[in-house]
Amino acid sequence: MTPQIKAFPDRPSLWRGLTDHLTASLQAAIEAHGSAAIALSGGTTPGPLYEHLARAPLDWSKVTLALVDERFVPPDNPGSNEGLVRRTLGPALAQGARFLPMYSPGDVASAAPRADALYAPISFDV
Repeated sequence: MTPQIKAFPDRPSLWRGLTDHLTASLQAAIEAHGSAAIALSGGTTPGPLYEHLARAPLDWSKVTLALVDERFVPPDNPGSNEGLVRRTLGPALAQGARFLPMYSPGDVASAAPRADALYAPISFDV
């Protein structure tokens, strides 16, 4: 697939364009194999996108949300990527989206194998 570069006049247009693209990709995966999985970045930048995506007309019960990384802090910590996903994609979670957190209490050495086992069977569509 050849990458396409698209320019948007402002951030709201960017969020709408990305939401449309992600929604179409997730819907195509659902239609192709009955479910979809998306790997999400953390930080502050994607928050507005996730808020738009959470309102997309998808069968969220067929979508798995996962993280590409975590800061290994509890979900109520302002720096938590899990917290970001839970806040911004809350409507999707309320409609049945499945979320796979990376963080679990304890030290990183014991949490990493648990996260690896949780994520190992996932085939990501987006």
